[in-house]
Amino acid sequence: MELKEIAERMRDGRLYYSNDERLLKIQLACMENVYDYNLTRPLEQDKRAALLEKIFARSAKTFFLRPHTPCGSVFSPVSSGAKLGTTP
Repeated sequence: MELKEIAERMRDGRLYYSNDERLLKIQLACMENVYDYNLTRPLEQDKRAALLEKIFARSAKTFFLRPHTPCGSVFSPVSSGAKLGTTP
């Protein structure tokens, strides 16, 4: 299954194979960013904003996410709109 098809299935809430090495690499990179975000200190607002932009592929000026957010399955960067993009 192509990575693009996997991304479409994830976005649409359909079943997909999660054992693709490329997908695992992308997910691990995103989980690292989420982990770093969750470890930020309250005064590290700029660092938080930069990490949110990496995770969600959009400006962090339009939303807020409280640290210590669980994140089990992520495809990064994820736009909160209808698009789903990837960066290795």
